[in-house]
Amino acid sequence: MIDIFEFTDALVEKLQSIPTLVAELEPPTVESIIGYYDIQPSQNSVSSAIYGQRPGSVLVVYKEFALEAAEGGIVQNAHYAEIYVRASRGQSPWSLVRQLTNGVPEPGDGQRWHYCPFHPDLQRPEISSGGRETDQEAVDLWLIKLKTFEVGDP
Repeated sequence: MIDIFEFTDALVEKLQSIPTLVAELEPPTVESIIGYYDIQPSQNSVSSAIYGQRPGSVLVVYKEFALEAAEGGIVQNAHYAEIYVRASRGQSPWSLVRQLTNGVPEPGDGQRWHYCPFHPDLQRPEISSGGRETDQEAVDLWLIKLKTFEVGDP
């Protein structure tokens, strides 16, 4: 099974390679797209990381894995991730979500990032859903949920 740090790093790198997404962030640098990693004892709360997310940034969180039937009925490891998008003051979060879902990496083959695998041990990700979330202080952010299967047998 793929290492969750490796999974998170690969997804963050793929999102960082989308120039139209990076241009919408504050500041407009790849450092505004980060991954969440459980590191004891200092970083062990996804809720705190989401709450502390800077405006104008993207946070990638590995959520869980499960054995599931993929296309053709073959049982494989499925991995779930969540991408939290927090807009800058005065910015529509939808502009960030649109750049994220329609983003084309550079260099690349001209396809949207989620049409191709972001790691050699994974199939292409599926954007399973997206929508509004509200943090602990009633501030809205957007959440995009992903699912991807590993290549090969579990």
